[in-house]
Amino acid sequence: VSYQNTDDGNFQVKFKHEVKNGGDEEIFFAFCYPWSLADNSLLLNRVEQRLVEDPKLSRQVYWHRATLSHSLDRHPVQVITITAPLTQKEVAEGAQVEDEESWELTEEEAQGLRLF
Repeated sequence: VSYQNTDDGNFQVKFKHEVKNGGDEEIFFAFCYPWSLADNSLLLNRVEQRLVEDPKLSRQVYWHRATLSHSLDRHPVQVITITAPLTQKEVAEGAQVEDEESWELTEEEAQGLRLF
């Protein structure tokens, strides 16, 4: 595996994969932009802090963050739920959110989420 930043500002990754056993099986490759645990924690902490500081926003967004387990390196594996605050029963009964003002991420937060 090799990687580099190109002159035109792109990030380029090159790798070679050898197929064994005749290559009859379908193979999938996945790549994620380099994103550290620290980057992820900072982003999630900023979003969580905005919800804590803004009571109006916290009524519009249900947010739950919990540690599900820990990795072999003892890093937290988190489960994060972000959804509308209405319950399924309220939705079934036709309830509406009282204040429909939208909430927008900052450009930095949006960029961080797009990287996933």
